[in-house]
Amino acid sequence: DAEGVVTAALALSVGAHTISATAMDSAGHESRDAITLTVNEDRAPTVEWLAPAAGATLVYQDEVALEVLVGDDLDGAADLRVSLSSSVSGPLEVIGPDAAGRAGATTRDLAVGAHTLSARVVDSRGGETTLTRDVVVERAPREVQVTVAPDAPNTTHALTALIDAALIVSSSAISCGGQ
Repeated sequence: DAEGVVTAALALSVGAHTISATAMDSAGHESRDAITLTVNEDRAPTVEWLAPAAGATLVYQDEVALEVLVGDDLDGAADLRVSLSSSVSGPLEVIGPDAAGRAGATTRDLAVGAHTLSARVVDSRGGETTLTRDVVVERAPREVQVTVAPDAPNTTHALTALIDAALIVSSSAISCGGQ
């Protein structure tokens, strides 16, 4: 242009490049200059589950902490967008990420059942990564109710024990002992 500014659009591959320019005036005098630059690969952001453990059994209505570690080769961790969700209970409110890349949610609202938890991170260029983790939420085991009849049994009575099975979690065991 009239001010001597030249622009060019270049599609550069990943790696080191030397870009040089030569200017010549009407008298044939030349001036040259060059710069070297490196084009880095734009990788997708990273996400790693910290909690809960894969395959964990969680207790319904107990406070559950979900925590992930995120990062990106070009964006700072605090600039990444993080979302956490459950296949059963839906989106969870996320806190973070902080400068170290930690983000998470605390909830008591995971429904009973098998959940696939999803952690999704998106960088400023639209690159994204999703990582899942499977967990199970069960009701807390309760104290088993046992009723023995008659009320004041002795060795001459036939004894009947009634166990309230509705309160027994599937992984519980029932054992009886006596003399």
